[in-house]
Amino acid sequence: MEHWDGVLPLDAIHPEDSILYSGLVVLSDGVVLPTVTLKEVGSPEYGGDYCWHVNGSWRQVGLEKVDVEIVKDFIAGPLDDDPSFDSDDGLYREEHKQGFQSFCIRISGDVKVVVRPW
Repeated sequence: MEHWDGVLPLDAIHPEDSILYSGLVVLSDGVVLPTVTLKEVGSPEYGGDYCWHVNGSWRQVGLEKVDVEIVKDFIAGPLDDDPSFDSDDGLYREEHKQGFQSFCIRISGDVKVVVRPW
């Protein structure tokens, strides 16, 4: 992201480009945290480089040990041509959108998550 020259409109994004998705995670203790995910648009693999907002700053998920488990995660608006959101019934994208909408009202800026080095 440090090397981006600007933001492209969605209709100008190609399968080999990267995109930054807004999302959230629901933790085992019920806490809801905002996330961003950087991933290649054309990659069929779900996920990418995740960061979450904990203890007042953005941190990369997985670099520190936490005392809670991520039980759900949702992306706010998956692209129609992102194959990692394809499903046999065609509902996976919609599940992400609806899940994000239903949990985003529970995001709190006052969350304190215990993090420590591995």
